Amino acid sequence: MRAQVVVRFARQTSRILPVISSLTWAGLATAQPAQDVPQLPEPAPSERKPEPAPAEGSSALSVPETPPGPTVQTASPTVVPPPLPRTFPDEASLALRDPSTGEAVAGWHNFFFVRDPDGNFRISPTGDVQLDFHAWAGTGVNGDSPVNGGAGLHPRFFVRRFRVGMHGEFLKRWSFLGTFDLSLGVSNGSVEEQSTAQPSAEPGNGRFRPTQALDAPTGLRDLWVNYSLCPCLNLQLGQFQPPVTLENRTADGSTPLMERSLATRSFVVPGQRETGLQLWGDLGDDMFSYEIAVLGGDGQNRATVDSYPDVAGRFLVAPFKSSKLAKDIRFGVSGRHGERDQAAVAYDVFPFMSGQGFALWDSSYQDSAGNRVHIIPSGAQNTIGGEAYVPVGPVDIVAQAYYNAYNTREALAGFQLTNTERLGTLSGLGLTSWVTWWAFGDERVGSPAGRLKPNKLNLKKKAELKRGLELSALFSAIVASYDGNSRGGADDAETPGSLGNPATSINVYQAAASVSYWHTRGVRIAFNYSAYLTPGSGSDDNLSRVPGNLSATPDNGANLLHEFGSRLQLAY
Repeated sequence: MRAQVVVRFARQTSRILPVISSLTWAGLATAQPAQDVPQLPEPAPSERKPEPAPAEGSSALSVPETPPGPTVQTASPTVVPPPLPRTFPDEASLALRDPSTGEAVAGWHNFFFVRDPDGNFRISPTGDVQLDFHAWAGTGVNGDSPVNGGAGLHPRFFVRRFRVGMHGEFLKRWSFLGTFDLSLGVSNGSVEEQSTAQPSAEPGNGRFRPTQALDAPTGLRDLWVNYSLCPCLNLQLGQFQPPVTLENRTADGSTPLMERSLATRSFVVPGQRETGLQLWGDLGDDMFSYEIAVLGGDGQNRATVDSYPDVAGRFLVAPFKSSKLAKDIRFGVSGRHGERDQAAVAYDVFPFMSGQGFALWDSSYQDSAGNRVHIIPSGAQNTIGGEAYVPVGPVDIVAQAYYNAYNTREALAGFQLTNTERLGTLSGLGLTSWVTWWAFGDERVGSPAGRLKPNKLNLKKKAELKRGLELSALFSAIVASYDGNSRGGADDAETPGSLGNPATSINVYQAAASVSYWHTRGVRIAFNYSAYLTPGSGSDDNLSRVPGNLSATPDNGANLLHEFGSRLQLAY
């Protein structure tokens, strides 16, 4: 047993000794020999014994030809700290999107809005700012006061409109709109009465106000509530634009000119807005539309002063709805009937005004005795006519014609409710047409022509951010007559239609052009030009007047007034 152990030890020793020997010789070859240690002579190559190769699978050490490089320590990865906890645990309930649908509950989508996640309630602010510049040209146009024989028409920059309000929806079927205007201007610039009447004297003309006093009125514009049973049946209650003519049923900021045309604004729908109840709807996928209203009849922001309401209606048809190219072509008719009680109505008939406020025909005049005579609505008030809207590609063509017959009476200033001098008639045609070309960019950026409907929030439809250049040419005319005593009464020498003043015609024509750049519906920059022609004014042929007919030295041949205007409109 001992013999076997000795033999195994010898074998292992014979394998290890050559390795130790080679390491020893390698160390001696590289180390500096000590001086006191004698160097052993290196054996000759022939005397060297070959080193036995390690057996296959042996774990004997081997010397690498090149030493390994230094060990590189890698940096530990940066540890991101966890986010801080929210301040309020219910902050998720204030998220801007409905978690069930992903739709926004606040933001902008064609208008600003805030709503509940279920869509039962929505409110939106609305407003318009219109900054205008006006200028005039023509015979007799100057900045002198009318008292001194001038027209008082000098260039001016002013705030035309500052409108604010709110609209919204609630409980799926209800919607509302409320807006009011803030304006600033100078009243009583052309003074009719410089002072009040003397004590115990008869009252004056009722128009006394401080000369050039500042006005800062606040007035309601639109205020209504609408209930929708279905698209075919809606009920609207409040103050709104009555359903007469296409132009009057177009939003204020989307008409082709800065202001509505001469005929629509002054003759066909002079009251602009009315308080009443309207039934309206669309049938057959919007092929047929109707609007029927019962109105107070006395105009915007005026409470009904008599017991006779007006009835108005507008009916539209889109006969080519199945055609992709002609589906938006519409034809319509509208009309209005009302009565005015002469014992209760004392306000004047609306004068015929230019777009920038010059009275081309005034609804009062001075009689032969120097009294101010007022022309007042009295009896039947009727309007009827038709319209056409033809969009062809980037071009819109609009035409409308309306016949109007208004019974009137005349009363002296201060006695409008107690005395009637004579009964007359104001009647004639109001015509308006225009062509609009969307020359560059998107088409029909503003509100739809002739379509006033409550705003609906539809988050499934992409918001519109249109931009375009709109070029428009417009023609409007009033071809009318006024006979002050056609229905009875005593003539005065200055009464229209009398022997002393036989003129009854009121003929005014407007030719206009407009350039508007729309940067979405929110921004509009407009430039307008209008020419008003009054053939025969200043003579017995035409009761209308231009500044040249009213100067200190009247020019009976003057019959033209030029107006230039520009506007920056901001809306939301």
